[in-house]
Amino acid sequence: MKTLYAADLDGTLLCPGAVLSPFSRSALNKFTSHGLLITAATARTPATVVDILAGTGELAPAAMMNGVLLFDMAKRKIISAETLSAETRGHILSCASRHRVPSMIYTLSSGALKVFYRDDGSELTRGFVEARNKTPYKTWQTVCSYGEVKNENAIYLAAVGPREELSALAEDVKKDTSLKTVLYREVNYDDVWVFEAFSASASKAKTIRRSAGLCGADRIVAFGDNYNDLPLFEGADVKVAVENAVPEVISAADFVCGSNLSDGVVRWISGDSGILL
Repeated sequence: MKTLYAADLDGTLLCPGAVLSPFSRSALNKFTSHGLLITAATARTPATVVDILAGTGELAPAAMMNGVLLFDMAKRKIISAETLSAETRGHILSCASRHRVPSMIYTLSSGALKVFYRDDGSELTRGFVEARNKTPYKTWQTVCSYGEVKNENAIYLAAVGPREELSALAEDVKKDTSLKTVLYREVNYDDVWVFEAFSASASKAKTIRRSAGLCGADRIVAFGDNYNDLPLFEGADVKVAVENAVPEVISAADFVCGSNLSDGVVRWISGDSGILL
């Protein structure tokens, strides 16, 4: 039986601050050198994932942006993307315009990601952008009005901020039932929440199953910690929650491994695969 191990990143495989510990990096490199299929299933984009997982060997295609993208980690290119209708793109832009919290509109053209956002001058927004800027996988552009994005192929909306403001944005966005939405606490910041909206046909489960098919895997083990990992569990044969996961994820899991602070994911893989660390 060939297994694909698919791990969420923030709060699951990564330590606080979006850092992969030296122990986990070394372990992943050992696993891939032994032929294990390892990949990520994350809300992040290639702009940060490629650097975070550098030095871990050849990885299987990854599910990114909550399954909107299937990304070839070896060739560094997008394999496929779940897109939105023109009507839904217009709805997203209208919602972004109506609400105070600055939204980030992700667009895709010729296999390249571009993000348009309204700079509100806050340290949170600028810090978020700075941490993800200046990579070959995504570019950023400020706008005065989201109407400037109407001719772009928008595929995703993301926003960070206080829960109350994001909840109001979420209620507005959810009026379009062709969209899937998630609202969850950002594990790398205190009292900061994240809201994301994307095609209802996209999911981490669907994209990871496709990755497994491309790799010839007939068993999927998934690791998660937060609400947006519950869809990933739906596509897995074995569901593993890290010890620090939210209660709902722990309840949905078949197993609970050590926390992200104790390299729980790679230690569980070691026990499952028989490759000692």
